[in-house]
Amino acid sequence: MLIAFHLTSFFDPSHTHSVYIIAPSMELGGNQQANQSNSVSDPQSNYDSKVETIKLPKTLNILTISSKLQVKELPKANTSETKNLVKPKLLNEHTVSRPTQDKKTQKTTKLSTYIEVNRTRSYYKYLINLTDSSTYEKYLQTVMANESSCQNASSYDAILAVHSAPNNVEKRNMFRWLYTDYQKTSPYKIKVLFFIGLVKSPSLESQLTNESFTFGDLVQGSFLDAYKNLTYKAMFSYKWIDKHCSGLKLLIRSDDDVFMDVHNLFSHWRGLDDVSNNTIACDIVQNDIVWRTGKWLLKTSEIAEETFPFPHCRGYFALVTPDLVSRMGETMRLTPFFWIDDVFVYGFVAQKVGATYVSVDKRMARWNESKFTTCFQKFGRKCSLLSVLAKPEQFKYLFSLTRNTTAI
Repeated sequence: MLIAFHLTSFFDPSHTHSVYIIAPSMELGGNQQANQSNSVSDPQSNYDSKVETIKLPKTLNILTISSKLQVKELPKANTSETKNLVKPKLLNEHTVSRPTQDKKTQKTTKLSTYIEVNRTRSYYKYLINLTDSSTYEKYLQTVMANESSCQNASSYDAILAVHSAPNNVEKRNMFRWLYTDYQKTSPYKIKVLFFIGLVKSPSLESQLTNESFTFGDLVQGSFLDAYKNLTYKAMFSYKWIDKHCSGLKLLIRSDDDVFMDVHNLFSHWRGLDDVSNNTIACDIVQNDIVWRTGKWLLKTSEIAEETFPFPHCRGYFALVTPDLVSRMGETMRLTPFFWIDDVFVYGFVAQKVGATYVSVDKRMARWNESKFTTCFQKFGRKCSLLSVLAKPEQFKYLFSLTRNTTAI
């Protein structure tokens, strides 16, 4: 049961928003029985910091064919080769686009390929739709949010949806300092929303309630906030944005440790060809390794291949056109659970909806702060880098570098 009540901020009496609290009678995670005919097992039921066992839900029957996975260049239309391509029912074509180096035309070069899918491969089960789209719903309820925080989405150039850990208040404050201040982002206007999950600590939950009460930019879902539940966070954020952010112009999906040069970001995005719809711009990785040890350990029962034979985004940053938000959100809820959210959202789901990828990998400093700072120190506003992963105490320094107009 959801209980909604209105709060008036002590800091600003005119600041009123609704906070949704799940009543104790509403069971979450492993305490709630899933639909026995088509269930998603609950990695939260016996949660600890170790690797959780996640069983896949039942899916539609998978047909077996003998063809092997092949990557082919996109053939010309109406050729015999086109007819011979074997494609699953769900779209598996992907397009990788990179800005051309031709300074005269500044056109976007698109490299198209078909991925011919072998239905005997283990990853194919993630390309099949679940028979019941409601299996995830218990994790996708709104626990706490400002009900009007995104009603005027059309008045912003972009909605910045940040996946944040509940404890990371310092990082959230730095995002507020930088991306919600129009004087710093002008002429671009950005709406910032932080997506979090449930916490076990009553004191931390109280702090989050107070933070939401003060800023009105936290959106909390009914899943336990944990690393292996980031896929739930992605599902929840896309669903919430689709429902509440009518008129969205551009979705910026970011982690809470990403410093972005807003002006370079919009300049680059608007300079690309034909990105009005069906487009994801991100740091693309192809033939990514399937790890059997460490943080990203995957069991062979989850995926047997040694590499992911399709492109996906590194999940710390992505630009998504508005039309994809609804389509990807719906498709996520029909896709068997896979706990690595980068692969789930920007691999399996993006493939299923037939999204076009635009690579911005050459413009991302990733974890190389030295690369980012050196570029702006040397070239100032002529530096074309978009982002770097950084600690919150570095944000003000990095911002000052991006305002450097004295460099050569």
